[in-house]
Amino acid sequence: MKYVLLVVLICIGFPTLGQSMKTTAQQKMAPLSWLIGEWSGEGSMTMREKKSFKQKETIEMILNGTAIQLKGVGFAGKDTVHEAFAIFYWDLQTQSYKMASFTGDGRNTVADAVVENNKLIWRLKIRDGNFIKYTIWQNEKKQWVETGEMEKEDGKSGTPFFEMTLTRK
Repeated sequence: MKYVLLVVLICIGFPTLGQSMKTTAQQKMAPLSWLIGEWSGEGSMTMREKKSFKQKETIEMILNGTAIQLKGVGFAGKDTVHEAFAIFYWDLQTQSYKMASFTGDGRNTVADAVVENNKLIWRLKIRDGNFIKYTIWQNEKKQWVETGEMEKEDGKSGTPFFEMTLTRK
């Protein structure tokens, strides 16, 4: 009898647990639903010198609303200057946002992220303990604005090197 009761509890409990986890992840992703769609615009990146580019982004909610997929390509004339693919999600185990990203030149990382004041912010650790910090938000014109800056390990603002503004198609 004990085993029958255990089997019944497992069968009833696991679907409920799965539903609860899915609902939590969906709720955590909801504030960023404004990103979903096709975007295009312009930006600039300064490494050794400032380079302007045209950007296209395709953003989709995936996995039953528990993750966001981002695909972006930047062009300067006919040359691809930036290509990236990322998955943004709520990590149920760590109870935090994560961004797994991959670039066209073979780099990849999983970064910690936060959503605060309707902004998506993530930091990538680079050499010497410094970071690259990216921030995406929606401006008053409903455009996607993204900035990137080099940041010191102590979190103090660093040097801006990336900016772009995109409009939904």
